Amino acid sequence: MRPGNFESGQILLVEATDGGSRTDIPSWAKDTGNELLERTSEDGVYRYIIRKK
Repeated sequence: MRPGNFESGQILLVEATDGGSRTDIPSWAKDTGNELLERTSEDGVYRYIIRKK
């Protein structure tokens, strides 16, 4: 399933190894009206849990 096919309220897990995602993902979520529920990092992997608007 592509992210554009998610329905409102569904949850998306994004995993990244790029440190730039620490600012990019929260900014993207805010700009698109999606809700960043949680962000964590472990062993160089950044995880973001996002609820689609």
